[in-house]
Amino acid sequence: MFSTALSGNGRLNVVHVDTYLLSSFPFDWLAWANSDRELKAELSRYREVEDVGRVRIFVDQSGSSR
Repeated sequence: MFSTALSGNGRLNVVHVDTYLLSSFPFDWLAWANSDRELKAELSRYREVEDVGRVRIFVDQSGSSR
């Protein structure tokens, strides 16, 4: 996972997720993350805005204008 742009409250504005495990084979990162209660709660604050090849892009819903 690669993430960028911290907001004023310390939360990431944008999260980029590489969907290949160890850069070699497809991995359902979102299903894995949602299987953990705490990660699922954190991710609920984000929405997916784009899927570019093997990278999924999520933005913080509270600060998103897109």
